[in-house]
Amino acid sequence: MANETAPLKNAYTRVDPVKSMLEVEYEIDRKPLNDFPSKLVSHLVKKFDLKGKALDVMCGRGEHAQALEDNGLETWCVDMSPNAAYAFSKRNERLRTADMMLDPIPYDDETFDVVWCKSAIEHVNADHALAEFRRVLKPGGKVVILTTDWYYNYRFHYIDHTHGYGAPWMLGSMRAILTAYGFENQTVENIYYLAFTWKRGLLGFLGRALCTLIRQFPYPYIDNFTNPLWKVVRFSNEVQLVGYGEKK
Repeated sequence: MANETAPLKNAYTRVDPVKSMLEVEYEIDRKPLNDFPSKLVSHLVKKFDLKGKALDVMCGRGEHAQALEDNGLETWCVDMSPNAAYAFSKRNERLRTADMMLDPIPYDDETFDVVWCKSAIEHVNADHALAEFRRVLKPGGKVVILTTDWYYNYRFHYIDHTHGYGAPWMLGSMRAILTAYGFENQTVENIYYLAFTWKRGLLGFLGRALCTLIRQFPYPYIDNFTNPLWKVVRFSNEVQLVGYGEKK
C-alpha cells in the first residue's frame, strides 16, 4: 500500500542506446554543414540585441554556438553527448555534458546573459529545462527558444521518436511557460527557416506569401536536406516558433 502512494522519484530514467541521437539525426552525409545556422543566429542576435556571455543548451553539432561566438558572444555549451559541438572551435574548453531530462545545467547560478536553445525543447521535460534556464541567467538575461510549431507540424512531430519525451509547442503554450517561469518582455512568433522571408518590406512580404501559397498543396514528407528547391517546400510547411523573454 505504501508503494502505491509513494511519489515517483523521476519521470524519466537514463538510457544507453547503441548510437546517440546526435549520430543518427545529424549524420553529415544526410545533413551537411552549411551557412544557414550563421544566417539564423545573426538575424536573431540583431533582432533581440543579444550580447555578453551565452549558453547554447543541447547544442548538437555546435553550429549555432560557433555562430553566436562569431557574432561577438562568449559562448559555452551543454549537451548530453560528449561528442557534441564538433563544429564549434572552442568545444574542448567550453563543452560540458548533462542529460537535460534529469540533470541540472553544469554551470553556476546567474552565469549567462543569454540562453539559446534551438530544436531541443521539444525533446525534454520543459519544466526542468526552463527552471534551469532561469537559474543560470543573470538578472536581465535573455532566453531564446526555437522549435517547430505543432499547429503546422502535427503530422511530422513524431517522426523523431524522441519528440515523444517532450511536448508539442504552439504560440500559446510557449507564452504560458515563459510567463510561468518569470520571463517578461516576451516575443513569441512564427518564423520560416528560409532567410529570404526575413527581409523587410516588399521582398520579405512576397517571400512569406510564397511560403503560405506552397502550404496550400499536399506535402509528402521527404527527408531531404540537400536539394534547394525541396528545402523551400519543406520549410514552407514546417513553420517554426521563436520564444523570447527576459529574466527580471
